[in-house]
Amino acid sequence: MRTPLAWALLVVLSACADRPERADGAGALAPIPAGPDPVVLRVSQGGGLVTAVSYPGLDSVVWRSSFRVPPLARALGYDPEDGYFTAVDTSGRPVRLDLRLGAVAIPGSAGGQGHASADGGTLFAINVDGDVARYTPIGDRWSLTVTAEAIIPLRDGSLMMAQRDETDRLLLRRVRPPDSVVVDSLVVTVPAALGTVQGVALGDRVFLSAGAHLLSMRTREFAQDVEVDIGGTIAAFVPSPSGDRVFVIAEGRNDVSVVDRFAGKVASRIELPGVPLGLRVDPLGRALLVRGADDVVWVIDVGTAELVGAVRSAWRGDLPLVLPDGLLALVHGDTVALTSSIDLGLVRALPEGAKDFWYAMRWNGFRPRATGLDEPVRFRASGESARSSGAPSLGASAGEDSTAPAALADSSAVARDTAAGVVVAPPRRAAVFTVQLAAVLTEALAQQAASGIEVDGRRPRISTSVRDGRTLYRVVLGPYSSRDEAERVGQSTGRTYWVFEGAP
Repeated sequence: MRTPLAWALLVVLSACADRPERADGAGALAPIPAGPDPVVLRVSQGGGLVTAVSYPGLDSVVWRSSFRVPPLARALGYDPEDGYFTAVDTSGRPVRLDLRLGAVAIPGSAGGQGHASADGGTLFAINVDGDVARYTPIGDRWSLTVTAEAIIPLRDGSLMMAQRDETDRLLLRRVRPPDSVVVDSLVVTVPAALGTVQGVALGDRVFLSAGAHLLSMRTREFAQDVEVDIGGTIAAFVPSPSGDRVFVIAEGRNDVSVVDRFAGKVASRIELPGVPLGLRVDPLGRALLVRGADDVVWVIDVGTAELVGAVRSAWRGDLPLVLPDGLLALVHGDTVALTSSIDLGLVRALPEGAKDFWYAMRWNGFRPRATGLDEPVRFRASGESARSSGAPSLGASAGEDSTAPAALADSSAVARDTAAGVVVAPPRRAAVFTVQLAAVLTEALAQQAASGIEVDGRRPRISTSVRDGRTLYRVVLGPYSSRDEAERVGQSTGRTYWVFEGAP
């Protein structure tokens, strides 16, 4: 039963959305598409441990980071293959979170600009001293002394850099770090004297804006194929997820221009009641969010390129956003209001939800590991192999039938056939299990992860191992004589943990 306070909150939010409330789940575009698990990363706006909650429930924590992150401002992306999430904090520093280990890294230096990442793991930035730098998850740093106004990382690991020449033309160059040799270059003749240069990579294409011109380039040939004059200095643009259309807003215009990439022209213009200030597109291509003045957000149907209506929401680096089932997460003070992107009706209110930074993603990496993954491979060995090769079974005399059961059938010893004869292996030792709380690249981070943990009077210890030439510092407890005991200890720590068989 809802309390009077909850009813009052819903009435207020319904009035803000200008639509009535409905039952949970109504108003979503469709069931969540099949594929990786829908997850929302959340962390306090003041910084702290990052938690991953399953969607659409939003009340089931499936993962928690081992280290704190600073206050985050906006996400740069994440890598579903290696499990890296990269963002920029409120002071302008990049932050990389390893979703598998829970470790946090601050690559680069504060004060940089133009932070960009094509895969969520490798970061590029224009540093304060003017050079362009690359930072990889394994700690490699590459830099190039060059003046660049915009940098666009590509999925193949190369980097496109844009700058103006002495005649205000746009000079585009591509390098393939760690080499610094320019492998491709192109001069765009459109004047770029007005406005900033912006670039977005999507698949095998790069979209660029310079002044009033929107450009499309094929990255494989490093050649321009589309140029469209929007009719005003471009303030912002976003391509649809398929890349067939680009939505553009120009300074001082009360509309959104829809550019057809195949036709190479403005196909239509969506009229708005006011001047648009920003754009944000649904990763699944269902809704386009357009920022207006005074916390107004216009919602456009991407499929029909028509204005659905307006809602109210503060515009932050993370919110509003479109969730996996098509609901809009809007900001009303400290509350996140989940609203239908079809008719803009309120579906659900999450009090205090806006005190967190949000990032929606799809990933299977938070699923519990199957028990068999941590079990060593066992090979069947018995007197059967010896019999099949014609060797007599253990315990059988020369006059006995060599196909009789082995004399050690009830023993823990194992017989195996060798070139020198039959050898008896020693009995297998009882299995032990270890709890691992973290695996990081520096001893300082390991000590930080181990601090404050004590279970049954025992504190974690740090063990080291070498992998791919790098020393890995593991924070462990144990070993324990049973998996159940190890699981109990892991749960008692209140941290993310793994249980594996064997001593560290």
